[in-house]
Amino acid sequence: MKKTILLLCLLIGLGFSYNIDYTNWTVNFQIEKAGLTELKVETDIDRTLKSLIKNLQFDNNRTVQDYLNEHSQIARQFDRLRIGARETDIRYLSDGATIYEYEAPLTGQVMKLLMPYSGGGIPITTLCCPICKRPWPEDLAVPEGVKLVPQETEFTPKYTGILIDARDIDLQPCLFPKVLTEDGEEIYSLGFATNEYVTKLGLVSYVQSFDQAFQNERLGINPLRVTALKSSGPNKTDIIISQADAKTMHNSQHNLGLLERCQVVILIGNGKSK
Repeated sequence: MKKTILLLCLLIGLGFSYNIDYTNWTVNFQIEKAGLTELKVETDIDRTLKSLIKNLQFDNNRTVQDYLNEHSQIARQFDRLRIGARETDIRYLSDGATIYEYEAPLTGQVMKLLMPYSGGGIPITTLCCPICKRPWPEDLAVPEGVKLVPQETEFTPKYTGILIDARDIDLQPCLFPKVLTEDGEEIYSLGFATNEYVTKLGLVSYVQSFDQAFQNERLGINPLRVTALKSSGPNKTDIIISQADAKTMHNSQHNLGLLERCQVVILIGNGKSK
């Protein structure tokens, strides 16, 4: 998904515009210079990119700037970070101006630095011993190094990704959203993902059409389709789903693996919260 905003920025004397691609987690921007003006703006581009990133929604309660204000060491690392932008196109206009197009990733070093944690999520399904496959007693502590697995049968479907249809709710993209039940149980969040895949892909991918969704490599050919009931929180970044859909998302080790690998796509629209 792309959102275009014009910006009066640090690039004095140059035209600058950008959009955030929430599908691929990039900042796409262009710089227009007039005539023979020399373009030497690498440092200003980097500072401007950081300014844009700080304004992004971090989670339901904070922007990236808010998060950095809470974590001074990470803020210092972020200020020293060289994000780097790749030139994707140059266009020459009839009036003598030149437009340079760039792309800068929000994944990789940016995502890795900003990610507060990953792993540790607890499935809401019945969990079993990984060896004998019998339900684990609730009052019995799980030994260190043992990972319980969901109770499932040979008939449990094997999905290739998870598509959350949120077209009918008012939802704002953010770096680290959560999917919850109506009782507030976490079904998908950083707790269910792994550091490697969040760094590489981002926690979710936002799209605006089914065509975009099914062209997205995260989904595969047989995704589980889940309907969002409403958004949650002051900034409307989190998603509420039904208990039945939540249990389906957690009902197999295969499905939990999809969550670990961030194979989650959110289809958004211009709806209103229910």
